[in-house]
This record gives sequence, structure tokens and C-alpha cells, in this order.
Amino acid sequence: MSGSLLQEALCETRPRWRFVALYRVFESAYLLALRDAFMDAFFSNPKAATDKTKKALEAEVNQFEEVVKLHQLQSYFESVIAEVDALPSNLFLQAVRADIGPSNRPPVAWESGVAFIYKLRCSIVHAGQKSVIFDRYPDANVALIALTPVLEKAVLALLGLRLD
Repeated sequence: MSGSLLQEALCETRPRWRFVALYRVFESAYLLALRDAFMDAFFSNPKAATDKTKKALEAEVNQFEEVVKLHQLQSYFESVIAEVDALPSNLFLQAVRADIGPSNRPPVAWESGVAFIYKLRCSIVHAGQKSVIFDRYPDANVALIALTPVLEKAVLALLGLRLD
């Protein structure tokens, strides 16, 4: 499945849809990991396995973080924050940063990078009242054009492919 998702992402030229297609590769990875964990635990304790899976599905960003840790991709998401910091006047990124808000724990760069990618995806696909709306910011594409190459490298590394 990841191969077809990667192919779709690499064929897309519009920044927002390329970004979303790349995100879907990560989404697939964490859903597959969640399924595997569920299957491993189900026969020994079905209720606990079901409860744990249900709880995990309620916190997508946590599953995203788990995949990043599992595949040792933290450096790519540290690079996301470096790219965000390199665009201090980008209103879209400022709005996303405000939407993420302060955390109750010390900031860890790669976790902030994961949160940014997650919130960027939400701003594109959940254009609602509660989160930042991609289409309201004239500089949103600029942000995606800057961040997508980092996400592309992370996706390739997730799949065991490296271009370096």
C-alpha cells in the first residue's frame, strides 16, 4: 500500500495535495503499526487490546510520534522546525504555531515538527471553525513549498529509501 501512496504523492504537483499525499504515507504506517499491535495482543487480552487501540485512534498525533520514534526519523522533524523558523514572517506558519499552543512539557524539536506537520495537514483537510484554515492565508503555499522537501525525505526514509 505504501508504494502506491508514494507513487501518488510523487506524481502530484500542487503543493497542498502533494503534502497531503505524503502525509498519507505516514498515516498508513501508523495505522498498520496499530493494527499489528492490536493483532499481537488481541488473543491474550481482547478487551485490553481493544481499549488500547481505541485510545490510540483518538490521538492521531501520538501515533504519528510513535512511528517517527520507531523508525528513528526524529532528525527529519527537527528539520521541519528549522524550516519553520526560517520563515518568521509567514502568517500561515504563525497561525499554526499559535494553534499548537504552549505545551505542559519542555519543547522537543522533533515533537514540535511532528505537531506542525499534523496541524498543516489538518488545516488543509479539516477547513472548519476550530483550526487554522489553509485557504485563508495567501502565504500558505509558500510554507508548504518550504516544508514538503523535508517531509519527502522523511517519507523516503520511512520506506527504507534514501537519496543522500
